[in-house]
Amino acid sequence: MHKRYGSFSMADTSKFPTADQVRSKIEKLRTIDWPTYNSSDNLDDYVKRVSKIFTEEFNTLPDVVEFLKTKEFGFKLFRVRELSTFDNIDLVSEHSYPPINLTKLNRCNFPKYPVFYGSNNAMTALAEVVRNDDFKQKRYCISRWTIHQSDEDVLIQPYLFGDLHEDNIFRTLQESMANRIQEIFEHELTPEQEEGVRLYLKFMADTFINDNSYALSAFLVHRRFYAPHNYRTEILIYPSVQTLYKGVNIAIHPNFVDTKMFATRFYIVEIDSFDREKGLINISYTTYGTIERSQIIWTHVTPTDTKYQKIFKEDFDHEGEFKFVKNAP
Repeated sequence: MHKRYGSFSMADTSKFPTADQVRSKIEKLRTIDWPTYNSSDNLDDYVKRVSKIFTEEFNTLPDVVEFLKTKEFGFKLFRVRELSTFDNIDLVSEHSYPPINLTKLNRCNFPKYPVFYGSNNAMTALAEVVRNDDFKQKRYCISRWTIHQSDEDVLIQPYLFGDLHEDNIFRTLQESMANRIQEIFEHELTPEQEEGVRLYLKFMADTFINDNSYALSAFLVHRRFYAPHNYRTEILIYPSVQTLYKGVNIAIHPNFVDTKMFATRFYIVEIDSFDREKGLINISYTTYGTIERSQIIWTHVTPTDTKYQKIFKEDFDHEGEFKFVKNAP
């Protein structure tokens, strides 16, 4: 396949089933017992077993991906960790993805295959870490990350074909992709196959986000992050359950983080209140960190700190789908 820019498919869809066939196959897949995964299992064998189940039904596994220049990636990137989990908060690497030996099964990764979890929205990233509203007497560190701006390519996969909240700013992208299915698949689909692809993409998105075991969702990402070709996904965008689908999470391959990204600022925060339904977080900022040469320099927040006011506005203005209140100072 030749490289192209904009959205395109990573599959031969000539034998893809029709809509009626897809509906029947989806109902069948909803009733089966999926293979379980344990950390002692052979990962390659597990991936082959699950791949066989999907391909026996759909013949192929189409993916919608998009090439962009890194300078065209317009989103801010934020990552959050609870402060007590740091061993050395002065190391930039501690703010990034976890080391291999500490990487456990999660939504987008298998054990020992770390992923950088973040969001374009700092409060979404924070909500994902807080989860069950257990935030009292805890502090969190929000790190701001930037992608090196250049003409180099990044391969992005939007996993956004499931349900999104009406306030989610990515609904525009979701609707755009849904309206361009024939274009994305290079006008090779019959009308019946086109509807089948729509049903398939929604089913895969729902499977990904509703998999509480994380084994299936990790499989869906692993097969793209570690595909046996050079069109591997580098950034995957998917709905945030913890913000009730108002926001999105961004999973990034570690190699992309190491070669194309850098941390710029850090914020220590405390959460005073958190209303998930209203999408409102009440926060106190206590300390911020900036990079000077190769070091993180920490500064206590004061009301007259004009440097803090400037960078705060740059990082947190127009936070979009999830609102927050900044307490004094």
